[in-house]
Amino acid sequence: MERLPDQSTGVTRIGPDHLRYGAYARRLPSRALLRLRVNPQFLGSLKGTGRLNVVYYDDTPGTGLVVAASGQKWQAPMRGGKIWRTISFDLSPPAFPTASDGADIRIETTDQPVCLHLVELERR
Repeated sequence: MERLPDQSTGVTRIGPDHLRYGAYARRLPSRALLRLRVNPQFLGSLKGTGRLNVVYYDDTPGTGLVVAASGQKWQAPMRGGKIWRTISFDLSPPAFPTASDGADIRIETTDQPVCLHLVELERR
């Protein structure tokens, strides 16, 4: 997967020390968009269902992020638990039409910045 140009910045030491996600995180500013291009060979190998996993730091209640992929859109609200959370979305069937900007997956923040550790697309 390739991250397309965006406004995110690398951050370290976010979240609990026993979870090292914060050593490899990116902060996406408020009202910003993270765009990802998935390897076309991998996309071609998705035959049945798929799952999209997003690992993010839940630190500010009342805000959140919006994830869009495979013609679907989901919201991930923040509760403010000061922990890393994984939110998963089932893709059935996974279909990734080519967007005009080359992005297959989009993550958009709402009114607050969000720290992201991982975006993973898996076969099911």
